[in-house]
Amino acid sequence: MNQTFPDDRPEEPELFHAAPRAGACLAAAVLAAVCSVGCAETFAEGSGRGGDVFAPGQWLTLRTNLHPSDRGVVSAMNYQPQGVLPVCTEVFVTDINDKEMSFQVGDKVYVWQFDARIREEPRRHLAHYFGSRCEEREFSDLDRQGIKQGKPKVGMTRWGIFYAMGYPPDDITPDSRANEWNYWSYKNVRTQIVFENEVVVSIRRHNE
Repeated sequence: MNQTFPDDRPEEPELFHAAPRAGACLAAAVLAAVCSVGCAETFAEGSGRGGDVFAPGQWLTLRTNLHPSDRGVVSAMNYQPQGVLPVCTEVFVTDINDKEMSFQVGDKVYVWQFDARIREEPRRHLAHYFGSRCEEREFSDLDRQGIKQGKPKVGMTRWGIFYAMGYPPDDITPDSRANEWNYWSYKNVRTQIVFENEVVVSIRRHNE
């Protein structure tokens, strides 16, 4: 997964450790529906010579699916309600402060809410989910189905889960290189995903 970036790009988070590092791009014909050839690695530039991309008036691209609530709220804890905002969707930043970032897709306004339980600096955390472009990654039919639905399936790859569900929250998945990822389906319901050889072998839900 080694990448070379221009000198004006700051160091990016590492994939499957403290932060994801690569991406998958939706084929143009199904941009709003499913990742068919993958979206390529995409990174927000942070605050180098290119300026702070997490600022009002900036266009960004989703690095993974997002899962907004019915009210359009996306939690930094990456709760997994039924809504799916597809990977590689272009979003327009309308406002940002120390508690939330507002962004727009078409006429719909969404709010990304930061959370004190996330250990990373907020803009670094945002860079896991928002980048500057879409790039290519190959996916199996099963991965594409899971990404389109925003749901895990036995047999999907770790990459497929990453794009379908986003980065696992570090309060319950402190090391994303581990063979078990956990997500909050809701505030008291945890989804446990177990990998063997980078492929999902079991999915369980637990009431906390």
